[in-house]
Amino acid sequence: RFLYNFPKNSIFFGPTLHRGMAFVIDVLAILLISHLAIFYIPLDHDLYKETLKVITFESEPISIENQIPYLIIGYVVNLIYGTLTEYFFGYTLGKYSLGLKVYSDKDLTKINILQAIARNLVPKFPPQWPIILFSNISISTTNKKKSLSDYAGSSVVLYYRLHERLNLNISYSNL
Repeated sequence: RFLYNFPKNSIFFGPTLHRGMAFVIDVLAILLISHLAIFYIPLDHDLYKETLKVITFESEPISIENQIPYLIIGYVVNLIYGTLTEYFFGYTLGKYSLGLKVYSDKDLTKINILQAIARNLVPKFPPQWPIILFSNISISTTNKKKSLSDYAGSSVVLYYRLHERLNLNISYSNL
């Protein structure tokens, strides 16, 4: 039982720390899926063997030209994974595990497919670190805790599990 009775129209946006941890879980899922996909896509070189040679000091660092196909595969996997999971379920694996869910910013309903695509067009992993940093600063400083992805997809991320525990409505209509 909570010590404070929250009004039924209280809205809790996804906390920055929870969103960061969800991001890490999602990046790990994307990397796993990408690595599985790489085994079925014929490429001119084997990044794993090249990486092993670099780690054991048997060769020079891997050129960016050899990394581009893997970055493209990762981006495409991220786009498909994020779009489909957020459209059909409202959350990715990371968001689900931390009690977060994506809603339309207009009326706090399920996002549509175009919003899901727009949310996931924003790159979420290296070499786009400046975008990730700016997005996280945006989450920490905006009233609705919105990232660049949220702005692109006209969406918000709510701490839905807390809403369920407190038996709160998820709606703008009561504000």
